[in-house]
Amino acid sequence: MRARLLLAYQATRPFSFTASVIPVLVGTLIAACVDFSPVRFLLALIGAVAIHAGTNLVNDYYDHVKGVDGGGTHGPAGMIQRGLISPRAVLTMGTAWFGLGSAIGLILVALTGLGLLWLGVANVAAGFFYTAAPVSLAYLGLGEITVFLFMGPVIVLGTYVVQTETWSWTPMIVSLPLAFKDKGAARRVQ
Repeated sequence: MRARLLLAYQATRPFSFTASVIPVLVGTLIAACVDFSPVRFLLALIGAVAIHAGTNLVNDYYDHVKGVDGGGTHGPAGMIQRGLISPRAVLTMGTAWFGLGSAIGLILVALTGLGLLWLGVANVAAGFFYTAAPVSLAYLGLGEITVFLFMGPVIVLGTYVVQTETWSWTPMIVSLPLAFKDKGAARRVQ
């Protein structure tokens, strides 16, 4: 059981979570000048990481289905290719992580208002359809811009809104260096 949990954890690619944790921290720090709630911070952090984990798993599943990650694939993926986790289990885990992130998102929407719902829906859709059919953003040449938008401005702004219940251009502007860095990091990881 312990070995299975470790494999499931490794399949989420936890080393990549800095790309979702740091924008949540930045959005929270910007908002802290106005308001700060530790509970909302933890919910935003766990929700962002859950969506990120779901994205990584669904990405691995659809890369496998489309033959992008073959038997000779090296790197962070490969649980399916090495026979360590079945494709169905990877997709199921990814869907469960998306479910957890979405449930947390709905709690945050209830706390802050419906405006946050649209950011959350867009975030989940971008994560799921990064490689999933019928959209497959990464295969349409939109992977870089998707990572740029959703691992920078969307997370930072969303976290700011969660804390302050207001919208501002400040988090969008501050998020740009993160977005440019994440875009490059995404290219190196994949």
